Amino acid sequence: MSTDKSAAARVNFRAEDIAALRRSVEGPVLEPGTEEYVAECATYNLTCGLRPALVVGAAGESDVRAAVRFAVGTGCPSR
Repeated sequence: MSTDKSAAARVNFRAEDIAALRRSVEGPVLEPGTEEYVAECATYNLTCGLRPALVVGAAGESDVRAAVRFAVGTGCPSR
């Protein structure tokens, strides 16, 4: 049995919020529906599919802080 941990279907971000996140980080911000997102979410454990609402490829500590601020500011749970 597969357990899909999909936040992508439950969260809708405003385009301007995603644009602001992109401006605040050095690494990529990946959205569902792109090849990069699919590749980043690929896992060897096929019983537990991961589909986060967004993926931030943190290039450093400041990117992590920005991603957490984004999650808190938009009410999105972060893991």
